[in-house]
Amino acid sequence: MRARVSALIAGVGLCVVMGEGFAHAEAGDEGEIAELLIELVRAGQAVVSEHPPLVNDASKADKGFTDKFVVSQVIDKFKAKTRVDLSHSSGIPQSEILLAMLESELEVVLEAQSIINKQGIAFKGFVPSAFARKVGQKFLRRPVLGSS
Repeated sequence: MRARVSALIAGVGLCVVMGEGFAHAEAGDEGEIAELLIELVRAGQAVVSEHPPLVNDASKADKGFTDKFVVSQVIDKFKAKTRVDLSHSSGIPQSEILLAMLESELEVVLEAQSIINKQGIAFKGFVPSAFARKVGQKFLRRPVLGSS
């Protein structure tokens, strides 16, 4: 239930940001962009939810759950779901805002490295809902995209 509420809050926040930052977008584009952004966050949540045994392994220090690993997985999942390939983003009309969201996901994982790689502690609290909340917070703090 919490994950659904987090996704809903993130979606509303994204729509607010898009409404402010993409006044030049055509009618209907905002909804499509919001759906893509939400799907991008969901892809990140899926990657996090698939790796708790790795993240929470108290016996390992360097787990390999890096920002580059996560972003690669997110790009693959996002492409499979939307057919939008962020690894080749030129020509994608929404690439600026989608890459900003992807960068927010990368930053969250990068900032969590000291916690994720802490040896001797099993549960790290790096869960999909917390990941999505932190990504949304980072994304909303970014300068308004598309403004001159």
